[in-house]
Amino acid sequence: MNGIERKARAQADLNRQLAHTRDPGQAVAIIQAHPSMRLHIDQGEYTSLPEPTDLIHAWKKQPWQDRGITVTCAARHADGDVTPITPGQAYHHGRPAYDQYTFTIHAPNATLIYRYDSDELDTRTE
Repeated sequence: MNGIERKARAQADLNRQLAHTRDPGQAVAIIQAHPSMRLHIDQGEYTSLPEPTDLIHAWKKQPWQDRGITVTCAARHADGDVTPITPGQAYHHGRPAYDQYTFTIHAPNATLIYRYDSDELDTRTE
């Protein structure tokens, strides 16, 4: 196996590891441990997802911002376009205000995208 093949295999292993990581903090640790890898996960390809409460907390508090890692959220109504939103726009009268939410963890070398339908978010995650 040559160097290119080894790097491709290592990248595939890291992507698989990220895909099965349910803790956003652990995902951030994986990203930071491999700064030379370009990592990308779109949860649509995998079944394991972080708990929405963990992502909402990271979105509101931005705990990794000092390390160049941010969390954003975009949402859409069933018949609408995807629009970036702020934490104050996520809920209306204690219920999810949109039909679908997309949380993205942005790092210099990685992007992790997680999608949730409104029925997966409830008042416990507000």
